[in-house]
Amino acid sequence: MLCVNLEYKKNVLFVRMKGSLNKNTSKRVKRDISDLIFNNKIKNVIFNLKELSYIDSYGIDSISKNYDAALSNDGKLVLCDISNCVVKHRLNNSKIMECLYEANSEIGALNILECEVSNDKL
Repeated sequence: MLCVNLEYKKNVLFVRMKGSLNKNTSKRVKRDISDLIFNNKIKNVIFNLKELSYIDSYGIDSISKNYDAALSNDGKLVLCDISNCVVKHRLNNSKIMECLYEANSEIGALNILECEVSNDKL
């Protein structure tokens, strides 16, 4: 089972997940959240994975799809608070971490996004 909490503030979509992001649950994340990002022209997204207990290749693919949606809006996607060692290991062994930013917390993720926005204006 997967619980997803969405919050939009400071022009950033916060996606907080609790549970397992796998073959059975990733379809909703892949479809619903990426549609939300794309249709509402949301640029910056933070995925908080603090309470994510498991991820498989389908889950990684759903994060990738959301990354693509943010990128299509000239935005960024940051993963933060990856506390589960299995989740961390699977993400690190996938190619996705070569594309994404990672932070220790939501504050750190906001700092990354703010730094990126500031650099884009130079």
